[in-house]
Amino acid sequence: VAKQLQTVHRIVMSGAPIQNRLSELWSLFDFVFPGKLGTLPVFQAQFAVPIQIGGYTNASNQQVTTAFRCAVTLKDLIAPYLLRRMKCDVDVKLPAKTEQVLFCPMTSEQREAYRAYLASREVEEILDGSREAIGGIDVLRKIVNHPDLLERRAQAASAEYGDPSRSGKLQVTLKILSAWREQGHRCLVFSQTQQMLDIIEGAVANAGYSYRRMDGNTSIASRMTLIDEFNDDDRGVFVFLLTTKVGGLGVNLTGANRVLLFDPDWNPSTDAQARERAWRIGQKKEVTVYRLITAGTIEEKVYHRQIYKEFLTSKVLKDPKQRRFFKARDMADLFTFDEIAAGGGTGADAKSSNETVELFAEVEGQIRRGDVDEDSIEVEEMDDDEEGEIEFDAWDPNKPETVAPKPRAIKRNNSSGRIRIENAREPE
Repeated sequence: VAKQLQTVHRIVMSGAPIQNRLSELWSLFDFVFPGKLGTLPVFQAQFAVPIQIGGYTNASNQQVTTAFRCAVTLKDLIAPYLLRRMKCDVDVKLPAKTEQVLFCPMTSEQREAYRAYLASREVEEILDGSREAIGGIDVLRKIVNHPDLLERRAQAASAEYGDPSRSGKLQVTLKILSAWREQGHRCLVFSQTQQMLDIIEGAVANAGYSYRRMDGNTSIASRMTLIDEFNDDDRGVFVFLLTTKVGGLGVNLTGANRVLLFDPDWNPSTDAQARERAWRIGQKKEVTVYRLITAGTIEEKVYHRQIYKEFLTSKVLKDPKQRRFFKARDMADLFTFDEIAAGGGTGADAKSSNETVELFAEVEGQIRRGDVDEDSIEVEEMDDDEEGEIEFDAWDPNKPETVAPKPRAIKRNNSSGRIRIENAREPE
């Protein structure tokens, strides 16, 4: 319908021209400049497919070369018509922002439920194509968040519903909130669903923290009042609970200097928008973002796909020489389980690293060989008094008394801060 409008000029404003696939970029340009990128089938054959195939680590040299040439050609085609501005391009004096990815283990109950579902008839039907995968993915994501979500309607009225001791990530969340509270920070906590936010709200209330909540059911009229109450330092509200997609434009929560994303979204733009809520004009403190990922599970696969989608965006809009990260994988990969990474290993087996840490270690090796600028990544031991970051003992929800040596961290420098990878469990 929009393409049928008779106009002298056409402008598209988008915060994320590529969210999941390159065909989204074609759709935007075909509205602004019909025919510039050809028809969709031609665009897919000449640009989207070669760039995608050449982006995998197991691509041949010819495929990598073809992908690079296609990305350069596409970038040159769209550059005269694309005005892209990021915070680093605007002369705005914002404090530093640090992003940290914290891998959490599961409780023994969660691991048992995860194994049982992967061995179920339902997953067999998904893998042989007779059942839609989305339902199975939803079940796995509920298990890693909190197993009570599987029986929410039947158990929601129970006093034991949402017990933190049954969720590894929820226990890590409460430990982090306790540390932030002691240090005088104020924070935002995001979750993908209202159901999980209900459980987090119950845990926060039981801990005695002052909080506000906003989700899709919050009336438009009351939202600004909630935002103003949280941003008012005199009210002393410690935590704001939100669903990741709530709010849209105009939700500025600069009263917080700590952000926690409880679970990842398939769309990296959704998480990016959420974690930027506190890092806006008016923020006077350094901001730290924690992203919780349950190691060895569907969430780690979601995080990998976020990275790959960001890779595609950067390859076309910024740098066609982007490094390759992942191998091409199929649906079956989503329904695998690294139990050791999820906290189920014992003895020597527990020393196994998770897939994402190995991935970044591989990238580090490529950088050390001079493939890209050596200043783009830094590997070091974490300092106990590192400003703007929280240090606490590695911890296993099944063994809360365990104490571990300092983990080795991987930090990625960028214009907005850095990303650090660490485990919230006993690595020995």
